[in-house]
Amino acid sequence: MSGLEKCVCDAVIAAGAGSCALLEAASLAPMLDERQRERLETAVPGWRGILCAVVPYYAGDGEKADETQPRMSRYAWGKDYHVVVTRILEAGAAILRETGWKAAVWTDASPIPEVWAAAACGLGVIGGNGLLLTGEWGSWVFIGCMATDAPLEFPSAREIGSCIGCGACVRACPVGAIVGGRVDAESCLSAVSQRGGMLTPREETLMRENGIIWGCDRCQEICPVNRNARQTGIMDFRKNLLYTIPISVREAASRKDLCTKWPDRAFTWKGVRVLQRNLGLFEQEKETKPV
Repeated sequence: MSGLEKCVCDAVIAAGAGSCALLEAASLAPMLDERQRERLETAVPGWRGILCAVVPYYAGDGEKADETQPRMSRYAWGKDYHVVVTRILEAGAAILRETGWKAAVWTDASPIPEVWAAAACGLGVIGGNGLLLTGEWGSWVFIGCMATDAPLEFPSAREIGSCIGCGACVRACPVGAIVGGRVDAESCLSAVSQRGGMLTPREETLMRENGIIWGCDRCQEICPVNRNARQTGIMDFRKNLLYTIPISVREAASRKDLCTKWPDRAFTWKGVRVLQRNLGLFEQEKETKPV
């Protein structure tokens, strides 16, 4: 690794990433559709490659959580990962910009197929649930990507590895969304819990029966790769944790209200109505249970 690559990678890891690696544009390009290529080219004209980083967020199993309350997915317990991962990647992007090169960073809403790219970089393998599985942090990682036109030493893609195929995630999925090595994103209970509008009676029942109020971790909780996952050292993912949607969300009138009271929290992104609907499912359940 040359001097500039090392400086960038060292900065990203010092800022909180668990690990990072580079990938050439030629290896990634065939995986992009026309819109993704346009977004990348607009953000960084003449981009030569990307840097992928994995950012661990596992903070234990919520030992201090109230077990009588419906659970929120671990990714939303702490500070909004968009804010944290962007800050981490920007530590490396700033070095490139200071030396006269362009750089753009993304996490989640990215023109880059993040899981594939991270696996192609050698940062992990792809699990049966479609998530990246790393050796140290299991699947409890966020993926961030940075594109740049800097003349770094970008390697070609590695062979994409897969998990052992034990089928634990398939059996654990509450809705049977993992079939034939693919995940039906629309029926996944995590997607259902964040969908706008009315839910079907079956979807409401599934959420209540599984104690899910926002997101779903079932396939990750059962995955053998996660049994000995190392906990994150990032304090934004370790302190001021919320394990469920706060009941006071009922009082919010707008997304602005949510973001004012709970700034930099990932669960606010869908706005008030979805959260209040989900809270209502469990309030209704309490009302109908015999005393």
